[in-house]
Amino acid sequence: MNNTVKWFEEFFLGFWGAFQDSFTPEDRTQLEADFIERFLIAPMLQLPRNASLADISGVPQLSRNSLKIMDVPCGRGRISIELAKRGYQVIGVDFAEEAIKTANAKKQEEQVEVEFHQFDMREIHWESEFDVVVCLFGSFGYFSDEDNEKFVKAVSKSLKPDGWFLMDSIEYGQLARMFEPKSFAETEDFYVLEKREMDFQTSRIECEWTTIDKKNGRFSTNKSSIRIYTIAELIKLFESAGFCNFEFFSNFEGSPFTIDSKRMYFLAQKT
Repeated sequence: MNNTVKWFEEFFLGFWGAFQDSFTPEDRTQLEADFIERFLIAPMLQLPRNASLADISGVPQLSRNSLKIMDVPCGRGRISIELAKRGYQVIGVDFAEEAIKTANAKKQEEQVEVEFHQFDMREIHWESEFDVVVCLFGSFGYFSDEDNEKFVKAVSKSLKPDGWFLMDSIEYGQLARMFEPKSFAETEDFYVLEKREMDFQTSRIECEWTTIDKKNGRFSTNKSSIRIYTIAELIKLFESAGFCNFEFFSNFEGSPFTIDSKRMYFLAQKT
């Protein structure tokens, strides 16, 4: 797949979003929100880093509500809504009209206040607005190197001084070590077959996903192309956009990143 193809404009159409929801256990959402609170938000509330959730929830609602978080891309609002339930101001951004419609319906159902905006994540326009920006579920690296850099610079511009950026991804060395050409997953409602190829010249993983709805046998085939970065490349990219204090974890429990880690959770602070 040519990495200039805008695969993401079609990938999230149809019932992919429903599969993604069914594939994501509720405890993952809780763990992600817990990590954001303990490692990023606690110090902003004058608590020690990795403070207990009980201590964080004990902070007056007014203090928590003064903090502003952007979830980008927010998809169907999974993390945005959970963070809003915990008392923070949250804005979710996604280019997909269907995802934003679903997110707005969910926030009404949950009766929480969240702003959802439909536009391209490379076009973030806020300046010094957010205390925290999160980019979760492997959502970094969709674009060309130039446009990935554009996104990072837009995030930096949107953050307040000393604000934090969090993303989860897979590091190049991890992928090379664990690479499998195909895999199969099953949820209550869907089967998914993923076929993978690694383009070593562009450092992109090219995937073909076949998703089958168990209820009616309908299926769709979509392709994705994700740029995979080394840690050194990430640090260079984020330093050029005004970030520092880089940290890497293996999971949302805060375990240190090691050569055996299966996932990478990356933190960077705006200078």
